Amino acid sequence: MLIGKLSVIMLHMVLATIIQCLIVCAATQPPEQPNAADAWNELFKELENIPYIEDESGSEIPYYENDNWDNNAHALQEQMSPLVTRAREIANMEHCDWGLDYSQGFDMLLPHLGRLREVQKILQYSIRAEVDKGNTSSALSEIDTMLGVTSHNLGSKTIIGSLVANSCFNLATSEKGIIDSVEDAEQLEALLVSVNRFDEFDPFGLRGNIGDEKEMAVNWLKNTENIDFSIFQSITGTGEETNTPNLDILDMDEEIKKYSSAMERMESIFQMTDRDAAFAASEQIDAELAAGKLSFLVISSKNLLEAAFRAEETVADFKQLLRDKIDMIRSPNSATYFLKAVESYNAIDSEERRKAIEQGDFSVIEAPRVLFVKACSMPVKQITLADTPETPDWVAPLYSLALDCLASGTPENHASIVEFIGHMSMQNRFASSIVAGKLFS
Repeated sequence: MLIGKLSVIMLHMVLATIIQCLIVCAATQPPEQPNAADAWNELFKELENIPYIEDESGSEIPYYENDNWDNNAHALQEQMSPLVTRAREIANMEHCDWGLDYSQGFDMLLPHLGRLREVQKILQYSIRAEVDKGNTSSALSEIDTMLGVTSHNLGSKTIIGSLVANSCFNLATSEKGIIDSVEDAEQLEALLVSVNRFDEFDPFGLRGNIGDEKEMAVNWLKNTENIDFSIFQSITGTGEETNTPNLDILDMDEEIKKYSSAMERMESIFQMTDRDAAFAASEQIDAELAAGKLSFLVISSKNLLEAAFRAEETVADFKQLLRDKIDMIRSPNSATYFLKAVESYNAIDSEERRKAIEQGDFSVIEAPRVLFVKACSMPVKQITLADTPETPDWVAPLYSLALDCLASGTPENHASIVEFIGHMSMQNRFASSIVAGKLFS
């Protein structure tokens, strides 16, 4: 009897200990991370109320497609600033799970992809507004935000998800010409940290998602009854002229086998780092696809492979651009001083400058002139590091400063102009070559 009572007591003690441990464990578990996808879905509702404006033809377009910067354009940007601020907050969230059900296969909907791209366009508009106001630092912060949005596109194991992420990255870096004007190395280093989230190899997961999408499609085909293939018929067509089988008499087991085999070959191709070898293999599989030897579900590989290689080059080039600009700031060269001269020159009131020079008072440009002379005396460096086609903002003010230096008539300034012509002729810009030619003549 005593033994029985002791057993009961021991059992109660063990249970009490277990319950206490469970309570402690529950209290010490880290809080669940907020899901950026939930926050985005709430913000997407606000996109229904964005302003529309009339374009030149009288058609209604979203405000962010406007390219004419006036007071109304800036007013719209101010009106949308709360949404931009909220997008910035969400983009900084680490965890983003869209809760996709891959068992739905090709029936799975991905509405967030288009919505996120619309957010990117709104942020890009904000960048252009900040640049127009001369707020380079704010514009650079928006690029960082857009990179955060891009990273939230990487959650889906689909080819289209990777392509949209690639597109979002291109939008984020389309205004990279502003990096010319950035003088804060720490801000650039912070931006580089954000860019480094995207790997050198397969930065947007396109190569890896070839295999992921194959697994999703095969599982869906095997486990779904009465599949509606009408969407594939509308995309590929049917009949001998397109080498597409009649889907009503299709042997699905054989089709799955052919599809799986072809996609495994594509997986292998997309892991190749040798461009020539990859495209040779891609050409072979695309030829078989065109001849009707592969499953009608297989897509052409050439354009996707080109996108994969181009994405890696784009990311690598942007990283290098940031590194080069950081080095330029940390170790000043001629380009550094030319840009400082431009900043100093632009800070002078143009009307005051004109009047002073007309009266022969060149002291008004002394600060930018000193920087200009120093730059001219140094080895030639590319002033614009980005490969954007637009005429850089520094061309016009440097040309104007050079003319003012010529007008001063001093031997030092004339010698600097000769050196400046050499600098301009060595820039990878047509506009700078024109400046060199005009000054030389």
